[in-house]
Amino acid sequence: MQAHELCPELVDLSPDPSREGRAFEPVVSAAAQLAANLEVLRPGILTAPAVGPSKWAGGELQLQELLIETIVSATGAEVMVGIADTLAAAWLAAQENRILPPGKTAHYLSNITLSEVVHLGLLDYSQAQLDDLLAVMLGLGLDTCGKLAQAPKNAVYARFGDLGLELWNLASGNDIAVVAKSQHTPQIRVQIDCDPGLETVEMAGFVAKRAADLLISKLQGRGYSLRGVTIQAVTESAKHLERTWLLLGEKSAVAIRDRVRWQLQGWLQNGSLAEIITQLTLVAVDPYPAGEVGESLWGTANAKTAAAYRLISRLQTTLGEAEVKQPFYQGGYDPRSAVKVEKYHAPRNLALGALKLDREGALREIGKWPEIVLERPLPVQVVDSEDKSILIDAAGEMSSTPAWLKIGKGIKAAESRILRELLGGDCVAIEKQSPVWQVWGQWWCVKEGNYENPRAYLIASLGGKKIDILLCYQQGGWLIDGVYT
Repeated sequence: MQAHELCPELVDLSPDPSREGRAFEPVVSAAAQLAANLEVLRPGILTAPAVGPSKWAGGELQLQELLIETIVSATGAEVMVGIADTLAAAWLAAQENRILPPGKTAHYLSNITLSEVVHLGLLDYSQAQLDDLLAVMLGLGLDTCGKLAQAPKNAVYARFGDLGLELWNLASGNDIAVVAKSQHTPQIRVQIDCDPGLETVEMAGFVAKRAADLLISKLQGRGYSLRGVTIQAVTESAKHLERTWLLLGEKSAVAIRDRVRWQLQGWLQNGSLAEIITQLTLVAVDPYPAGEVGESLWGTANAKTAAAYRLISRLQTTLGEAEVKQPFYQGGYDPRSAVKVEKYHAPRNLALGALKLDREGALREIGKWPEIVLERPLPVQVVDSEDKSILIDAAGEMSSTPAWLKIGKGIKAAESRILRELLGGDCVAIEKQSPVWQVWGQWWCVKEGNYENPRAYLIASLGGKKIDILLCYQQGGWLIDGVYT
């Protein structure tokens, strides 16, 4: 209200990225007259290498003045230009129309708060992950870039993982990580011939969605993600237009469609061309294998999944990244070798839950993997009704029918307590058992004709607590290897 009283002509507009994208296009076009390789981060922010243009203009100060003068005269928009060694520092320096001398980035950032750097949106993580990391760092007194930069790099990585390390790099005056380009990096592109040609905003929106969906489909089909998207257009008079948008933080399908739509609408509505667009091409910028990158290009997680990822992120920032682990299926003939436990990075396709399903080969003989695989197998005795130990020969035949499972003699007191709690007593009846499943060990390691580490498995249904366990017979003894829940 006070603002309107002071300036009655003031128009209060709610945020509208589409409108902002169209309005920003003339600014980008004006800047393109002086600088090459422009990349739009979002409506209102663009970046370009300064080395070449500054030499042509006679220096960085002259380039800054020339950019401001050119853009203001062409669009009337207020513009601010910052020049620095890194993108983060240049972005912050632009808010003051400042030029940072080479090598002075770290000194400039030392008094900048971490909150300012995080909210630039340069870190490719969810907002929840960034908020959690910032909250923990502020709680530790690391409120400025200078304080974080003074912390040992290895200690930051051990405590906060990849996200903490990337923030440490920004705070220390290093640039954001750029995906390493491989010699075999494919060019992923889609091309659409527009018939009829594009001449209205409504038509642009429809074609933008179609083109973006085709590009996303190609990326998904090849298992790739991308750093940005280059939008190329050809008009009926063979005029070529091109603009690159970076996708920092958000790489969803909707984000790609929006940027294509904003750019097309900007070209059509702001007088960049007085003719129709006849061809549209989208090119993925720096495509790289999606792998373990936790991006939403493949779809948005539901609320429960998002909450789980947020909890994992908080645990990593609190306990340290190395302390949060996740099991994965990696193939194998028994549950212990088929499951690999490693440091949690990001959502993966082959999580442990898949192990509850029947697997190939001999596993079908006994049904399914146990839901719980013990960290260390627990020794037990398996005997028949006459209290004779059950043995398994090379043919996989048992010496008798199992009747009882006992806690073995001579085991450690701690193991004995765990077994009593698990079984419900020192001696428990075996009510039924599955067929024997033999594993000949590491088939590629043969010593004097004998396979290394041969073993056999069976599932036993126990009385007492009425549980099913996975028993392993190895070197004449029995072990509890897993528990079914």
